[in-house]
Amino acid sequence: MYCKNCGNQIEEGSAFCSSCGTPVEESGKSPNQPVVSPEAETQIQAPPPVYADVPKKSSGKTFGIIAGIAAVVIAAVVLCLVFLVFKSDDTGKAKEYMMNVEKLGDELSTGLTDTSETLSKLGTDMESGQVQSSSQFEAQADRSRSAMEDLKPEIAEIRAELKKFDNLKGVEDYKEYASLRTQEIDSVEEMLGSATEMLNYLSGVFKSIESGVAMDENEMTSKVNGYSQEIKQKSSRIEELDNKVKKLEREKNL
Repeated sequence: MYCKNCGNQIEEGSAFCSSCGTPVEESGKSPNQPVVSPEAETQIQAPPPVYADVPKKSSGKTFGIIAGIAAVVIAAVVLCLVFLVFKSDDTGKAKEYMMNVEKLGDELSTGLTDTSETLSKLGTDMESGQVQSSSQFEAQADRSRSAMEDLKPEIAEIRAELKKFDNLKGVEDYKEYASLRTQEIDSVEEMLGSATEMLNYLSGVFKSIESGVAMDENEMTSKVNGYSQEIKQKSSRIEELDNKVKKLEREKNL
């Protein structure tokens, strides 16, 4: 058999011309019957993919929700850690500053006790008549002035330590402590100021008397009593503030 298209000899049983690929018409087959090419015969078509009945974008949306939740959780954890770390640091610093203030306060208290004793002795000696001249008064008054002057560096150091609380965060109870101690220091300075003014006034009185200047006894008594009252009020204020600090320490476990 020969190909009708190119004339090439075709082997028996072949469906196509080996030269041009033209289909071989066999008897019994309609000329219009479709003929499958060798390539088509050997090609195996894969069945169409079968998908689950789930919207195509659902997996992406689900992942987005999960990622969003994870981001929120991570952010919350980070914020908690940051808060705890910073709070811990500031609380540690607050405790350190507080310890320093208390230590300095003990030293100041000792100095105030010494000052009080020198002033008390001066008052007792004046009442008993042991202080009769300006020089005698000044000798004891200078000891009291010197004792009060020695307290100034200690007071300044306490103020500097209390000022450090201003830069701390998350330690409001400790800041309240610092505020109370600051008010206490203010009262201490005011009390010492009143004591100094009283000594200076009495010093002037002695010098005036020795110079022959007449002094109004009632005025002197009123003036001295006024200074004494100021000192007592400041002393009471100091005690009141100290009690508030102790109460705060107990209630807030500082």
